[in-house]
Order: sequence, then structure tokens, then C-alpha cells
Amino acid sequence: FASAHAKDTNFVCSMVLTNPAAGGTAVAGSVSASGVIMSSVLSVAVLGGTHTWFTTAISESVTAVAATNTLTILLKPSIKLPIGTPITITGLTQTTTADALTCSASTAPLQVAGAASAVVGRTGAWTLNTGTLVLTTAMEMPASDNIFTIALANLATESTTGGVSPTVSSAHPQASTSKPFTESVLGAGGGCWLVSAISEASQTPSADNLITLNLKPSVALASGTTITITNLKNSLTPSSTDLTTTGTGFAATGGWTTDATLSAPGTTGTLVLTSTAIMGTSAASTVTFTLKNPAAGMDLAVHTISAMSATPVCKATTLTGTILGASTWTTAVIHESIRRNLVLNTITVTIQPTRALP
Repeated sequence: FASAHAKDTNFVCSMVLTNPAAGGTAVAGSVSASGVIMSSVLSVAVLGGTHTWFTTAISESVTAVAATNTLTILLKPSIKLPIGTPITITGLTQTTTADALTCSASTAPLQVAGAASAVVGRTGAWTLNTGTLVLTTAMEMPASDNIFTIALANLATESTTGGVSPTVSSAHPQASTSKPFTESVLGAGGGCWLVSAISEASQTPSADNLITLNLKPSVALASGTTITITNLKNSLTPSSTDLTTTGTGFAATGGWTTDATLSAPGTTGTLVLTSTAIMGTSAASTVTFTLKNPAAGMDLAVHTISAMSATPVCKATTLTGTILGASTWTTAVIHESIRRNLVLNTITVTIQPTRALP
């Protein structure tokens, strides 16, 4: 103090501090008068920043029309949410599940299950026309991954607009925040591939060829989905149950099946990949693997890709791009018209590639 302060009178001071860039746990400071008054914790926590959702994700189990579709929802708040905090998920349209007053797993058609079902209380209010589910925390929601599931009925006819991307919000005592999910769900009739491209790094005969897949589904694919690429013929790589693959969100190996041998290129070739995380719809995923090119130029094949979980999730489609042709020259001949000193000589080159040249 710059001057003496009388007892039993308020002393008020203000200071300006910068909040954190993202929501964090608010802190309660303490006050003391050195050597005079012992330390005491201040009554209100401050400097928590704006509450946000660090992570949100949603995926579905099936896209067949009229099927019961289990939606897996992951929520990670930036701060702990106290008991009684409402959490609202809107935009879950394109379902035929009737309104229900509760989400009790024992009494209502709409269920809340999964590891974090107790956190959200297994109770809620479901409104069909807006696709809104309101849950209320029955215990403190930790600032970590909270995963739970609900079951909704897919439309009875195939969706003509694809899936929907819902939004989650919470009414926290300090702030109210909302965040859209980047994935889409409830697109009855099966998803498709918005991006399905395949490319190669080498066209050299008998060389190891790094193959790159770029994939983007129209519906979110759950962890554990199998993705199958067929008609990868012409390779000299024999069958393997653990072909090395590299890509975020994919298992480290894939199942490779072919009739190829080290000396004879395959007339068939199927690669089965397994996702280890939700494959979203906001950006393409990339996975690479290596196959050996044929020893000589081969006819290029058309490759197809599909995704499966318990039932088809993404319909089979043709990949953009062709690989494993091992480009060579079927014909590479040069002729001259005359061999005589100091006269004009017409040189003729005849070439024939094994693949079209752009």
C-alpha cells in the first residue's frame, strides 16, 4: 500500500491481463499480507478463457435405408463441465426415430450407451422435426475424450442430399459455445467417395513402386472400417497378410492377395486396409504402400474401391488413375538413309510406348 489501510474497509484495485488463446481451467488466486495476515484463497476462479470444444467427432455404423444406425459421438471440452450442464446436439435430421422424453437405455427407444453414457446421465430430450437431442451431465464431464452412442433409424428411402453435419453446444456457467461436427451422418442409402485417386512413383520395370491413395468419403467412416481396393493386377509382389502401409488413421499393415509370383505378374490383386480412427469428410486421407512393377510393359487396369464395416458404408467406385503398367517401349528402332561422308543423312526413329503419353 502507498498509505495505511484501515481495518474493516474495502480496498479495490484493478489490473488488465490477457486471457489464454483457448479455453483452459480457470484459477483461483490467493491474497496475503506478508508477515501480517495469512494467505487466503480468492472466492472466484478467473482467466479460464472462452470455453470451447477441443475435439468433436461423430460416426455411424450403417447407411442402409430403414436400418437402425448407431451414432458414435466423441466430445472433449476445454474445461470440466459441472453436473447439470445442458449439452445440445442439433441437426440430426434425416431420421424416422420418433420423439422420446428420455434416452433411458431400459425404457426408451432412443438409447444412450457407451463409456461416457453415465456422464451425460442416459437421459435427454429428443425432438424429431429439428433433430435435436438435449443431454444434461449427471456427473462432472472431464476435459478429456467422452465417447457415447445413440441409435437413430435411417430414412426409409435413399437420401438424395447425402448426410447431415450436426452441431454441439453447451450452456456452461461461464460461457456458452457451439461447434459443428466436420463429419456427416444419416445419409441413408450408402455413402460414396468424393475423392478416390491412385497414383504411382515409378514406371520402371521390376522396380519397387510407391503407390499413393487419396480418399475422402461422403460419410464419416468409423474406426475399424475395412477399405478394399481390387484389380491391382500386374505386380510381382506375392501375397502377404502384412503388406506395410503408411498413413495417419490406418493400420500399419494391410492384407494383400494376388496370384503373382516373383517371376510372373499377377492377373489379380486385392488390398484390404483397416482404419484405426474415424475417417472424416472434411479432408482427404492419404495412405501409401509399395508393390513391385512387372518386368515388362503391361496393359493398365481399372481399379475399384469400396468400404465395409458390418454392412457396406461406401459404395464401390472406380479409382481415378492407373498404375502398375511399367512403361516400356514395345518398339524402339532407328534407321538412316545413307552412310557416306559429307552427305545429308535422313535419320528415322520409330517408337511405340506401352502406355499413352500425354
